[in-house]
Amino acid sequence: MKLPSPRLLFALTALGCAGLLGYGYYLEFARGLVPCPMCMMQRVCFMAAGLVSLAAALHGPGRIGSAVYGAG
Repeated sequence: MKLPSPRLLFALTALGCAGLLGYGYYLEFARGLVPCPMCMMQRVCFMAAGLVSLAAALHGPGRIGSAVYGAG
């Protein structure tokens, strides 16, 4: 079984982070739930992970670059 390319995995990670952030904002603004401080910190972490994953997906790193993006 062949593994998917790192570019695809980073793109799926960025898409997953965007989906989680979107659902969090939906719950806040459409459903009126107020996020706790831990939820706000979680959003910042998801945003950072999503941005790094998006940069990696656009860059299309090789083996060493994937390790660098994965560590960041």
